[in-house]
Amino acid sequence: MALSLRQIFQHQTIAELASVASFAEAVRAEQGIVTGPVPLTAIQRWFLERDTEAPHHFNQAHLLVTPPHLDPAGLRGAIGELLRWHDALRLRFFKEPTGWRQELVEPDRAIPFTHEDLSALPAESWHAAIEARASELQASLDLTQGPLLRAALFQGSDDQPGRLLFIIHHLAIDGISWRILLEDLQTLLDQAARGEPLQLPAKTTSFKQWAERITAPAHLEALTAELPYWQTLADRTILPLPCAGQPDQPSLAGSVAHLRLSLDAVETNALLHELPGALHARINELLLTALARALSLWSGENTGAFLIDLEGHGREELFEDLDISRTVGWFTALYPVALDAVAEAAWPAGALQGVQERLAAIPKNGIGFGLLRHQLDTPSRHPPTSEISFNYFGQYDALLGESNRFTLATEAIGPTSDPRARRSHLLELNGFVGAGMLHWDWSYDPCRHHADSIQCLGEHFLVAFREMIQYGLKLAPFGQPTGDASSTNLDGDDLDALLAELS
Repeated sequence: MALSLRQIFQHQTIAELASVASFAEAVRAEQGIVTGPVPLTAIQRWFLERDTEAPHHFNQAHLLVTPPHLDPAGLRGAIGELLRWHDALRLRFFKEPTGWRQELVEPDRAIPFTHEDLSALPAESWHAAIEARASELQASLDLTQGPLLRAALFQGSDDQPGRLLFIIHHLAIDGISWRILLEDLQTLLDQAARGEPLQLPAKTTSFKQWAERITAPAHLEALTAELPYWQTLADRTILPLPCAGQPDQPSLAGSVAHLRLSLDAVETNALLHELPGALHARINELLLTALARALSLWSGENTGAFLIDLEGHGREELFEDLDISRTVGWFTALYPVALDAVAEAAWPAGALQGVQERLAAIPKNGIGFGLLRHQLDTPSRHPPTSEISFNYFGQYDALLGESNRFTLATEAIGPTSDPRARRSHLLELNGFVGAGMLHWDWSYDPCRHHADSIQCLGEHFLVAFREMIQYGLKLAPFGQPTGDASSTNLDGDDLDALLAELS
């Protein structure tokens, strides 16, 4: 999870996220500076209770290409306003004999922003200088004293656009929060450029109020009704991952390796716009079905189940008087799901139906699992620990929005986690759509899994997805109305190319 940009890339715009909460207009949120103690949420406990090395180094970060003539003073003021307006960026964490606690503090006069002039560097040294400085900043956050945010503007020469680096500790942010922050940053910079007072849209429910409500004893007591469902996972026959190398050695962040595999633009278009209608399935259901098939072929198993930890956005509409559509914080829900191994006879229709039924049975999109496990001391049989995490971020290109003048940079920005930290999962799958293509990053430990073995697993996944495309073609040929014909971009040449590839 540490390298992730968790749920950053949901399909909705921020305006659409706000409209999802039909009750938002009736919610009256605190508009002043929110301070004071805040209950730890389940996902925060999940991280802090792991007692990792260097807990201060567990970040999410973005490097942006800046628009021309960006004013450093205006940028500094905008960052100060973000820290004032979005309370979670002012969280502080304290480790005590009884455990961790968190508190919201007043805005600090010192703004964690640096302006570094790299215009004198030759072009071949530019990227290395940014990575070196970014690596220093990644390790510089302080959970107790602050800050939890670092921003650095790297100024280039006249023909070299600058770079803006944002680093925020994961305890204070998730993917949807990034989209809120970056839209607000653009709004503030536009106001500063016009000489207007800095003014952001009204606050929604504070992270403090949300944490208090979701961890309230009455709410937790109501969640105990979900215990029988989660306990059934403890009775399943869970298949271990094929493993080579040194299974008894801890898997550390500094040893992780990556494999990036991608679907082409035509296949990605099928995933986003054609298959959901043709197969009456959500994108996550299609991807998890392909994963179940790939794991079955990779392991040679066709009975039992693979236990997967799924990540959801966690921003469920649980309380009619709360609206967190524009609230910054870490809301992620992390919960297990058992994917049945896929026998040849069940592929693909039976496998897809099984995944859909499994996901539909999960109470409230999994948000209760972490609360029951980390907030309540319930005498229960816990599911075994999952070796795999799965997160589909959605469309990466939507992170900045169409009106934002920043673009995403490609330079390396150093490790987001301390290299000594123990990894939470042996195999981490992170997918996103960028530049019209679906990309999957397979993170693994070479001491546990050989590169050619992970390559084989990844190729099984791509083949399984392509077989689902072929199956969908038989049910509803592409180009004919399915569920979203208005957004389909396949022309005749695209269709010919897709049919040629599938054949």
